[in-house]
Amino acid sequence: LTIEQCAKQVYVIEGQDQYGGASAIRYLLRKRKNWLIYLLLTASGPLADYGYKWVARNRNSNLVKMLNKVVIKLNNR
Repeated sequence: LTIEQCAKQVYVIEGQDQYGGASAIRYLLRKRKNWLIYLLLTASGPLADYGYKWVARNRNSNLVKMLNKVVIKLNNR
């Protein structure tokens, strides 16, 4: 992987398998046993990929920063 690729999306590498973007998020959620969110992302199919790309493109926007704070608060419960 190049630095440019890693700057655009998250990657997970396990053994010979490599996951990027929404696939990597689904993989990590499954490993953490966050079943509800994992199933929602899996069921949403291409919409999850679009959403991931939108967040990645807008990661420095106030909206994404606010959503990040909400997710962190929800995870601390």
